[in-house]
Amino acid sequence: MSGDQGHIPEPEVVYHYTTVDSMIKIVKSASIWATSINYLNDISERDHYLGLVQQRIPVLLKSREVADPAVFEKLSASTSLGFEARPFVGSFSRDSDSLPQWRSYCSNGNGVSIGFRVECLRRAFVNTDPIRQGNLAVNPKVNFMPIEYLGADSTEVIDIDIVKAIAAAGVLAKQMNEETGDRYSAADYLRALLERRACLVKHPSFQNEHEYRLLVDGVFRNLHLLDFRTTRSSLVPYVAVCIPKRHSSVMQQPVPVTPLSPLAGRWDFVDRVVVGPTANMSLTIEAVSSFFRREMLYVEVVPSGVPYRDW
Repeated sequence: MSGDQGHIPEPEVVYHYTTVDSMIKIVKSASIWATSINYLNDISERDHYLGLVQQRIPVLLKSREVADPAVFEKLSASTSLGFEARPFVGSFSRDSDSLPQWRSYCSNGNGVSIGFRVECLRRAFVNTDPIRQGNLAVNPKVNFMPIEYLGADSTEVIDIDIVKAIAAAGVLAKQMNEETGDRYSAADYLRALLERRACLVKHPSFQNEHEYRLLVDGVFRNLHLLDFRTTRSSLVPYVAVCIPKRHSSVMQQPVPVTPLSPLAGRWDFVDRVVVGPTANMSLTIEAVSSFFRREMLYVEVVPSGVPYRDW
């Protein structure tokens, strides 16, 4: 059984939990940092999904005819692909005021959840410098997608994944070898495709996160787009993803603002901010509201209702 969010209507707004300082940088730059999947907190994500795939391959080989079983040979490689070859991700939740999220990402009473309009996230892009542009066939592509929560009982979904990936790997090997002169095999592409899929799958125990992701592919031919930030124990690579600042339905004048508008009179890429549990809630709300007014963004700023103290 699949634990995906496909049957749930896509929300108009999703939330990114972060510090107030990061919120200021995100808003001023109208961008969000997509982190290398290799450097996320949960290092088990890749292993979980690929482990499910490995369990299904013997069953699939017995029930279906696979033209070249050698296409699976790279999946047993013990090492992960280099971080440049794997996707970069930005994470969001459909939940605006989640205690586990406050605990994980917004310590010391200094957190917010930024409500981004999904319509704007779907138009997000990586700003490629035309002077240093990489191979046009593989310039970075950005997709906004839900996380699926799959377990050992999700056999039908996983079998479909494998069959589709085999077909796509064969096409990619032929196409890319002809266009770029690369000499990667279908087995190489199958591994890359399934590793990408692994970026969108988590164990069902994480289902309460209700997560969505911006997924950035094609960084490996555009290394000039990489930047790095420091943590207490590492140097973390990321790519800046630009977010259009207005909902596309209000790009033409006059702006349709009515009480019944689905935009509730707000059309900016940041729709709403929830101020996390803090010792100075009223002062923080006042300052955050003033910040958005100065940036000429009409954003609803509200307090968290979670009775949590971390200061």
